[in-house]
Amino acid sequence: MNKDIFQLKIIATDAGNKIERMPYRIIQFHKDTTLMQLAQHILKAFSFKMSEPFGFYSNPDDWNLSEYKYELFEDDPKKESLKNTFVDEIFELQKEFLLIYDYLEEHRFLIFYEKMIPIRNSVQYPDLIESMGESKITNETSLKDDDEDDEPRFGTKKKTGSIKDEYDDLEDDDLKGKNDFDDEDDEDDLDDTDEFGFDEFAGSGGYEDE
Repeated sequence: MNKDIFQLKIIATDAGNKIERMPYRIIQFHKDTTLMQLAQHILKAFSFKMSEPFGFYSNPDDWNLSEYKYELFEDDPKKESLKNTFVDEIFELQKEFLLIYDYLEEHRFLIFYEKMIPIRNSVQYPDLIESMGESKITNETSLKDDDEDDEPRFGTKKKTGSIKDEYDDLEDDDLKGKNDFDDEDDEDDLDDTDEFGFDEFAGSGGYEDE
């Protein structure tokens, strides 16, 4: 049986790459997941909007010195690499990557390859199988307001179900900030779309099994 599913552990960490007792998610992804989709699901799993630049880096200790970089900036002509590079390609290079989101706040997520498993036809991928802790909210990019203390709250949850892909099939104009609305008269819709043109509440489901 083909092992087409990557199991990844993603840890929200700090500049020193601390991992002990830090919030984490364990998510299973199909091997055909692009880096754009991977970032979307990781950020969603930690309650962040996809509204700021981000990138994947092969050197977690000093991402500026990374040999391999896959980045998204609003005017970056190389942004297509995120839509054309798949998770199996980067984990052939090495088993650990760093995701930086919002270079001003520098939210950091260590991504560890754990194992490959056979696909399960009854599961919709990506599949969030374990979650511990809430990400430390530091700015308005969060999907939720953090009115309580700043320390992460812990408590392990297992088998929480799949994460729907909210940002599939993005066009170049979407990345440049073009906003399309089905109902131009509904002003409330404006609040649901970020500056990159991603609709925060548009869902398209997970991956279909071939």
